[in-house]
Amino acid sequence: MTACDAAADISRMSVRPSALARVGLGALRFVTLWRNRRAFNRLCDLTETELADIGISRGDLDDARGVRFTGDPTARLMAIADARGDAVGPAQPV
Repeated sequence: MTACDAAADISRMSVRPSALARVGLGALRFVTLWRNRRAFNRLCDLTETELADIGISRGDLDDARGVRFTGDPTARLMAIADARGDAVGPAQPV
């Protein structure tokens, strides 16, 4: 085994995070999803006018509600808003 082979083996072994790090990242992801779902539920309580003020519609909320349980509905809302912004084009200066 050459020095290069040994270095390649060491670099492959250090890529995978420890079990404790994986548990911590999983817990962090769970808390983030929980907070985002709470924020999404608060958006669902807004009126049509309030939703229009922030640039989304009730239909957008219905589309985002369709994500699976482990998915993030707020990420879906952001994708919808970004797609709408790309379709409209850049804002014109006043």
